[in-house]
Amino acid sequence: IQGIGMKNTNKSINYSETFSKYYDMINKGKDYDKEAGVINSVIRKYSKKKSLKLADVGCGTGNHTIAFSRMGYRAYGFDVSRHMIDIAMGKFKGLHFECKSFEDVNEPFDVIVSLFDVVNALGPYKNLAGFFRSVAKNMKNDSIFIFDAWNGSAVFLHPPKVKTKTIEWKGLKIERKAIPKTDFVRQVCTLKYDIKAYKNGRLAERVHPSLVINFFTYNEIVHALDASGLKVVQTFPYKEPNKKIAENDWKINFVCKLR
Repeated sequence: IQGIGMKNTNKSINYSETFSKYYDMINKGKDYDKEAGVINSVIRKYSKKKSLKLADVGCGTGNHTIAFSRMGYRAYGFDVSRHMIDIAMGKFKGLHFECKSFEDVNEPFDVIVSLFDVVNALGPYKNLAGFFRSVAKNMKNDSIFIFDAWNGSAVFLHPPKVKTKTIEWKGLKIERKAIPKTDFVRQVCTLKYDIKAYKNGRLAERVHPSLVINFFTYNEIVHALDASGLKVVQTFPYKEPNKKIAENDWKINFVCKLR
């Protein structure tokens, strides 16, 4: 789960300073460059412009934003977490990172992306439609909007399970345990984390952030897009743009334009 692109109405999300500090280590195995490359191939399918201005909404610590910048995009990163944005700004001094809700942005972009489950961290369904409206108002007639989301049908079929992960990096060892509690009636999954940081073999810090994830069905997402003036031009399973989506695909990408 990356940062948030809208005002944080999801009160159980805790991007504390400590959690943000360990965020990149926790996601050390995630290939942001490869993911951005997949999205780039999709963007180039729909746009022939040489220079594209791109907004990365809910950019977190800026890894996708930086990857797109390296590909030649004029990339801007937005997130409402000050801790996340501070880390992003420290990585790449030349990029525009801003601690701001996309609701408060009034600037046209050629491409808008929102990746790493950002839309699932916005809160209930009404927030989803509000987010899509904020995206639509910052699009041109030929702009492209690409985001990924949990696939509600796959969540029902294959509920989240407890996951553990250990990462060692620069003398630190991080142990992360994610414990999900899923409410299928309300379509909410609460992820409770137990994160332990060890330095020189001794426990240095322990944090217990929790994330409330709202998952939606395909039709619910499409209806929210339609109500916001957006249409779907392509969907595909996560990182597989040449395939069609199926009910078992845990995460799917949506490619949209103005209706």
